[in-house]
Amino acid sequence: MKENQFTSSSPVCPGATGIEDRLQDGVPDTIAALREAGIQIWVLTGDKQETAVNIAYSCKLLDQRDTVFTINTENKETCESLLNLTLEEVRKSYEVEKPQRKLFGFIPTSLPVSETPGPEFGLVIDGRTLDIILQGGLEERFLELARLCRSVLCCRSTPLQKSIVVKLVRRQLKVMTLSIGTSLWNLTAERGKRVLSL
Repeated sequence: MKENQFTSSSPVCPGATGIEDRLQDGVPDTIAALREAGIQIWVLTGDKQETAVNIAYSCKLLDQRDTVFTINTENKETCESLLNLTLEEVRKSYEVEKPQRKLFGFIPTSLPVSETPGPEFGLVIDGRTLDIILQGGLEERFLELARLCRSVLCCRSTPLQKSIVVKLVRRQLKVMTLSIGTSLWNLTAERGKRVLSL
C-alpha cells in the first residue's frame, strides 16, 4: 500500500519518447510491382519475429494463402533436419506437373494451357538459427530452400549476419543484390554491400 501511495502522489517522468512504427504509403504496391518484375524479396531485420511477421503480412511480403515455414532452433542437427524436411516438402509441391494435352501424340505449343499459380512459400528464421546455418556448414541447404521461397524473412539478425547473408547470396547464387537499411549502424556494419540508407 505504501508503494502505491508513493508512486501516485509523486510521479516523476525523466523523459518519454513516442514512435509510430507504420508502413509508408505505397509499400504494399511497390512490393507487388517488384514481385511482378520477378524480383525475390528477403527481409533481414533485427525486429522480433512476431513484429517482423506482422509487418511482412501488412506490406504483402507474405500472403495469407502462402505456406510459411518457420525454422527456429538452437541445435545444428535439428536445424539440418528441419531444412531437409522443409526443402523436401517444397520440392514436392514444385514437382507436381500440370497435365499436358496431346494432339495426335504431340504436345502442341499453340494450344492455351490454363495458367494456375505455382505454389507460394515463405521462410521465416531467427538469428540463432541463422547463426547455426552460417557456422555449421548449412549455407548451401539454406540457399537451396530460400531460392524456392517467394519471401525470406530473417528476424533478430545482427548487422554482421545481414552482411554475411547478402554476400553469401551474391556469391553462391550469382545474383544482383540491393540492400536497403534505415540506420547508420547497418550501413557501417554491412560494408561491401550496395546499400541505400533511408
